[in-house]
Amino acid sequence: MNNNSLSFSASEYIRLNDITAASSGTAEDQFIHECINFYREWLETQNIIKDNLPPKTQAILFVFSEAPRIKLGFDEKLVDTPKLVRRKSGTLEQGIVVCNQNFEIMLKVRADLEVDDAYSFVEDNFLDETTFVIAKMGQQKLQIHRSGQHISDWINYPEEHIVKCDDVAVTPDLIAEDISRFHHSNLSTEVSTAARHMWVLDKAKNQYRLGPQPEQHIQSFLLVHLRGSYSRAIVFVNEEIKNQGGRVDICIEREKHPGANKKVNTMLELKVLAPTNTFNENNAWAKKGIDQAKDYRNHDTDVSFACIFDARREKTDMPELTPYASEKNVRLEQYSMRMPADPKPKRTSLRKKTADKSTKRGAA
Repeated sequence: MNNNSLSFSASEYIRLNDITAASSGTAEDQFIHECINFYREWLETQNIIKDNLPPKTQAILFVFSEAPRIKLGFDEKLVDTPKLVRRKSGTLEQGIVVCNQNFEIMLKVRADLEVDDAYSFVEDNFLDETTFVIAKMGQQKLQIHRSGQHISDWINYPEEHIVKCDDVAVTPDLIAEDISRFHHSNLSTEVSTAARHMWVLDKAKNQYRLGPQPEQHIQSFLLVHLRGSYSRAIVFVNEEIKNQGGRVDICIEREKHPGANKKVNTMLELKVLAPTNTFNENNAWAKKGIDQAKDYRNHDTDVSFACIFDARREKTDMPELTPYASEKNVRLEQYSMRMPADPKPKRTSLRKKTADKSTKRGAA
């Protein structure tokens, strides 16, 4: 193959940046990703002008609304008259701002805000269905609340991500370490930040099982984690990438080396093993993930990962997976997920048992 075919022209490089930098997923996902982008741009500006970070108390509360001009999502009497601000103005450093999913509309409704006041405002005025992000401006951290999460629980155990602006080289080994850290903090136990929303009781209310679309659930959380971690890489889900294998779960793309117009990418395929499936079904599902990771490779791919999250009750060894992945030139990573304890059967009270016996004797 001609080496020139592996390089991008200047115009192709710009076009590829424009395509892959776009946010993907649900409207909520896009809003969250725009919060990360906005905060990182703000942090990089501080570094350029050599400013120190603001006090650790300073905050911006980003609130998601599909139509901010029509509906703020809370009682407008609680805040000031909405003022339109622009994401590139460089003037938004604290306060409450209501935004649509792509930040084209940003209405500032309070000028000043501290972190503790943000918590109080959220706890007193928001519904569980409200999507919002608290940016702790002096701490380089974002706390994310997704629609449906109980705010009373979230306040004490929020989903938190560090937003980095360093120039660390992104390598497959670094990616593997970051996914491992993500798993430990977010998925390893049933009460971890992401895992606690994955489990549902069956119809009989006797046993826990996975909720719908567990891979997409993990993808949504992992995508935010990786986007916050890498300032010099584009982390995205491209629904149109086929590569003979279907949709890539996550692609991490960056310059092959600083200043190059040549890119390298790392592919991540996510699969979850379910407690309701048989051993053979789960084994086949994991192998499918390996096959898909193999098919996602292209001439710019350094490594394709098959990330297998094991949510089975019994973590029986799957000895075929490692040699199968090696044969397909796929990097296999496996992560254990602890299930919630099933509810204890309700005990029938002694009084009820006695009453039932009396009723039976009377009927006789």
